[in-house]
Amino acid sequence: MKRSSYRDLGILTGITLIIFYPLFYTHYFYTDEVIQLTHYRKGADFHMFAVQGRYLTDVLFQFLFSAIDTIGQITRLHVFSLLGWMACIPVWYTILTRVCRKEELPSFLPFVIVLYLIACPPFCVSVSWASCMELFIANTSGLIAGYVFYSRRAIVWSLLFGIISLFTYQNGFGCFLLPFLLQVIAKKQWSRTIGTAIGMYFFTYLLYYVLFRWQMQFWHMGASERTGLAPEPFSKLLFFLARPLATAFHFTWLVNERSVAGKGGYALVAGGWLLLSLYLLRPRSFSFRLRYLAGVFCLLGLIYLPSLIVKENYASNRTLLALDMAVFLLVFTTLLQWVRMERHQLVIASGLSLFLVANAWYNFRYQFLRPVKKEYELVRSYIDTQYHAGITNVAFIRPAPDLFQRQYGVNISWDEFGRPSTYPEWVPESFVRQVVFEKTGSRVAADSLVITNWPDKQAYMVSKPAPAQNTLTVDVESILQ
Repeated sequence: MKRSSYRDLGILTGITLIIFYPLFYTHYFYTDEVIQLTHYRKGADFHMFAVQGRYLTDVLFQFLFSAIDTIGQITRLHVFSLLGWMACIPVWYTILTRVCRKEELPSFLPFVIVLYLIACPPFCVSVSWASCMELFIANTSGLIAGYVFYSRRAIVWSLLFGIISLFTYQNGFGCFLLPFLLQVIAKKQWSRTIGTAIGMYFFTYLLYYVLFRWQMQFWHMGASERTGLAPEPFSKLLFFLARPLATAFHFTWLVNERSVAGKGGYALVAGGWLLLSLYLLRPRSFSFRLRYLAGVFCLLGLIYLPSLIVKENYASNRTLLALDMAVFLLVFTTLLQWVRMERHQLVIASGLSLFLVANAWYNFRYQFLRPVKKEYELVRSYIDTQYHAGITNVAFIRPAPDLFQRQYGVNISWDEFGRPSTYPEWVPESFVRQVVFEKTGSRVAADSLVITNWPDKQAYMVSKPAPAQNTLTVDVESILQ
């Protein structure tokens, strides 16, 4: 490895720490984390992910969550994910460097690509939400599976890493196609190599599906409804165009995808890239240009395949890392091709890198961490001070999903940014029991509580609960205000 490579890796590692170092000492929980903490206990027969086809994630969560007892200790899992990604950064950089060198792409491109990886929302979600701490394994394994097939046609190793990726988090396997996308970008044509790679891609899915079904039969378990296949391909195409692809074209800008700003930004950037691509391909025939861009679109769909073949339509940031990377590669390399002069390309790359770092820092600190940290501290403090041994019932009034948007001016992006931790209906029960357990040291006291929750104050008042001295009412919005 060249000296410049060590320099780049040092800079990338330093940037990662600068953005995310508060994870080492900040205590909070985010939605599903508290459920996993209370259910993945030692000896517990709880399998949240195995029935969704993520057996390796189930094993990982059982091992790590059963080793901790308190919400404060969830910090260790955030750090585990951060260190895992930091260990994977050299892998991504090395693979992308070798692919770019072979395809004769700009030498500075791998640095910018890995920097975008660190700055993109799925990376932030993975390190700041322990419920997604497996993403570094899934996405990196997917990339390795693609690279060993791209460079050596190593079928066995490709299948091994592909199966690891799929049994960890299915969407991570989309990274398999990133080296081949770079080849398409560099050569501006479709070769037999791409067709062979797509064949290998589908074969890995087929092998995974057979293994997953065998696993369910062996355990006498039913697969989750989320693994059911989509019955209407056309509706899935519309979903792909309207939601996941829109989010990918927002890059690191966190915005409500359904908002006017979200839709307008998507149309502007995607339309600009499409027109610029058609212009740069003008030496070729118009039919070739259309076929090329249609092929690129199909490749993007293949990268996001796991979410396009299942019934559920939900393109959260955590599912989008491979698609985010692919869209960034397409747009950034098109921009470089338009600029042409290397000096100007370096200026654009430097300016973009600074923006990505600043935006990622803002997204993590202010769009995510500050609101959920304050929510946890205030609501926990309230329960800690108000609970006593005579409390037998808890009435929990959940906050509105847009509370942080109104209170802090942050943007909502799916269920991962700008949302209160306590707004999902399945969170209050586990949260209250965990706080009571940590306060009293008694699982019996925590498990004996009768806990009810309402989506807002109005629903609570309509139900007309009878006031009682043994009932603790937790109104999150009132506490936060």
